[in-house]
Amino acid sequence: MPLLTISSNQPPERFYKGGSQIRSFRRIAGTATHEPEDWLASTATIFGEDTLGLSKLEDGTLLKDVFEEDPSHYFGAEHVAKFGSNPLLLTKLLDAGQRLPVHYHPNDDFACEHLGSPHGKNEAWYMLNDAEVYLGFKRDMSSDEVGNLVSEQDSSALLACLNRVEVNRGDTVYVPAGLPHAIGSGAFLVEVQEPTDQSILMEWRDFDIKESQRFLGLDIATALGSVNRAGLSDRNLRSLISSRSVSARREALVPRATRYFRIEEHNASSDSAIAPGYQVLVVVQGKARISAQRTDVEVHQGHTLVVPHAAQATWQGRSEYFWAISCRPPHPTKW
Repeated sequence: MPLLTISSNQPPERFYKGGSQIRSFRRIAGTATHEPEDWLASTATIFGEDTLGLSKLEDGTLLKDVFEEDPSHYFGAEHVAKFGSNPLLLTKLLDAGQRLPVHYHPNDDFACEHLGSPHGKNEAWYMLNDAEVYLGFKRDMSSDEVGNLVSEQDSSALLACLNRVEVNRGDTVYVPAGLPHAIGSGAFLVEVQEPTDQSILMEWRDFDIKESQRFLGLDIATALGSVNRAGLSDRNLRSLISSRSVSARREALVPRATRYFRIEEHNASSDSAIAPGYQVLVVVQGKARISAQRTDVEVHQGHTLVVPHAAQATWQGRSEYFWAISCRPPHPTKW
């Protein structure tokens, strides 16, 4: 199979609102109010679940099983030698129907020691609209200060300690593991991350979150020990963000993020050949055809596809305002 079209995969009854922007973007029906995430080409599950979150093909076959049958076709020999059949990438559409709670994600070492996972959760966002986000503390915080903010569940005080940033459509934001953050109401974005569902919540008062889900089953002291309490200078804050206005930007993320994942942009005037390598392709705007191994696929806004390493894919007939992004795992020689 040269290309795989990925259908919508929205886990139900998440603890925050959203979903309408995903349905509009993907041109699909539905009225659910708590389906704010579309897990694209997912081989990962929701934390604590056995299968929920896994992507399926139209015939019901799990995508992870397809990958395991022929990993070299999808990922290439170098990737398979380093990572096996794990794509080492989870891509999502995220529609924040309300502000997300302040939270952060463990790093790889913490996840290995306390969660039995080889991966933590570094992540990055590709903004599909203008929005506000919150990133890191404004100043250095003591462990007691952080503990008190979490215990008191004073949302206003907690948000006041974080840096509020306005980002624009096409901007990218790298969110390193351990950095406290939140996404503002109305934000719509593509998220790339390490292939886990690990979040430690600092805020839950106004959300339908079970106590057992707040700290990944850990005690509060252990969980809060992994948060980055350092204040972010303006320079360090801006070092996490890349603007689409940068001339001829091909790799959309800041360099330090590419150890974990990559995002490449395509437009009407970019090269016709799609660089080889496994990728989850998201069409943001316009329409085009993709040719791969004597197969043509028509794509338009909202289409998502898996492009295998062996596909030898090229763009054809892109519209004047065409815009798409390729979400890729890290290069195996840079891991």
